[in-house]
Amino acid sequence: AYGWDDNPIGKKVNWGFCLDGEEGSIMKVIGVIEDYHFKSLHNNVQQQMMFPAEFRKVHLSIRISGENMQNTIDFIEEKWNDFGANRPFDYRFLEETWDEMYIAEKNLGIIFSIATFLTIFIALLGLLGLSSFIAEQRTKEIGIRKVLGATMPNIVNLLYRDFAILIVIAFVLAIPVSWYVLDLWLQNFAFHIQIGVFAFILGGVMALAVGMLSISFHILRAASSNPVDAIKYE
Repeated sequence: AYGWDDNPIGKKVNWGFCLDGEEGSIMKVIGVIEDYHFKSLHNNVQQQMMFPAEFRKVHLSIRISGENMQNTIDFIEEKWNDFGANRPFDYRFLEETWDEMYIAEKNLGIIFSIATFLTIFIALLGLLGLSSFIAEQRTKEIGIRKVLGATMPNIVNLLYRDFAILIVIAFVLAIPVSWYVLDLWLQNFAFHIQIGVFAFILGGVMALAVGMLSISFHILRAASSNPVDAIKYE
């Protein structure tokens, strides 16, 4: 921040200013620590200066165990008052601070989880209805194929293939939109992951598996039907 190329230990900095134009406090650098995140990952690692406790009595950071939490807090409050602090004792846990930094992401995650569940549910209902309709429409074709020697695995593969093509086409069309939305959201973070191909491959495999599973009942029922009954009623 100050453009020092060599060791800053022992150097002095002017911190603050006065309204009359005089210089503020002159402080001596006594140590340097590595960069760390004291804000959310939305921000880059920023500069920070730490002062001795007697300079600014603002916060105390205390590490405590998870046992006897309330007794520990009562003890700290008692010691706080014993030192004659002129401020009321107020405390918060580090987890609460971190939660507040990412509360928007948590709420967004809940909304997307609900929306994803509803979308998948509606899509599966559509596939279920479509598979029932197609199986009914192709009843005679299935019966003729079985009479001509087609086995049950042949019929199942034939019907599955048609639905698999539809799911793959839908997945390919969804990839650019998904990638764009995810990349746009990740730009809100100074530190973020890179969207890899594996995530889309895994999503495609899961979508195909769930889709095939949802239509299995109608596909297997149509493939195992008696060809005589299918032809007789046509």
